[in-house]
Amino acid sequence: MEKALERAGEILSVGLGAMELPPGVPHRRLVDLARYGMTATATTLRRHGPSRQLATLLATVIYLEGKSVDDCLDLLDLLMTTEPIGKAETATDKERARQHPKLARHSATLAVAVETLLEVTEYGEELRLEQVWEAIDAMVPRRELKEAVAAVTGMVPPPDADADGQMRALLAERIATVSGFLKMLTTVIEFGANAEAQRVLAAMKTLPRLLDGRKKKVTEDDIDVALVSGSWKRLVLRAGAHGSTVDKNAYTMCVLTQFHRHLKRRDVYAEASARWRDPRGQLLDGAGWAAARGRR
Repeated sequence: MEKALERAGEILSVGLGAMELPPGVPHRRLVDLARYGMTATATTLRRHGPSRQLATLLATVIYLEGKSVDDCLDLLDLLMTTEPIGKAETATDKERARQHPKLARHSATLAVAVETLLEVTEYGEELRLEQVWEAIDAMVPRRELKEAVAAVTGMVPPPDADADGQMRALLAERIATVSGFLKMLTTVIEFGANAEAQRVLAAMKTLPRLLDGRKKKVTEDDIDVALVSGSWKRLVLRAGAHGSTVDKNAYTMCVLTQFHRHLKRRDVYAEASARWRDPRGQLLDGAGWAAARGRR
């Protein structure tokens, strides 16, 4: 990923893609010139006049810019799906499968105790607490009941927790997988975002500063707390004697997973890309839309 970003940065630094093309140049013509430029030899190009040579050069570099950015973002999508997210999900599923027999056994113990409690309370007569416990102890020893409560409490998340809490905790441990290229991603590739994803993109641009190692202690003032929700709050925000501190690894993964989700939906986009650009950017508006509409 880092090598792909270095390649994209080298091509983008040429700056030809930033040139404003005449509005009358059809996109199909640029594609044809770029295809020709990618296959033609230097000898073949010399046979053309200066205008054709420059046009071919421009179209080819614009194509290479888009291709290099596409390669980076395709690789990012593959990396996120198979490495941190994919492996964290796999590890979570394995852990749940490993715990299932133990959870089922202790849950059965608790079920017997609760069933006994419900039965004795349906007798319709006043019972002392000691009598209730005698009935439960006859079915389940109190020592086993305590063990079952402790085990189930440790394995089952609290009622207000979301289902992704365990997976997100494992994600935070895989920071080394992404920290290297995150320092380059938003500096090499220029991203845009719609209103829904602007905060996520802004947070992504602050990650290199958090990951460079200069800032030892990260506080809530250094992050966008509004992006931290659900089980991420417990992982990112740590209460301390002198106020809350921030686990920057967990916050990085919190922002990165949201960025990846918005990128796949094209709420975040790269204009230099061919496949990951803003799909709304090619839509007609204003006079162009009115003229096209009038021809129907």
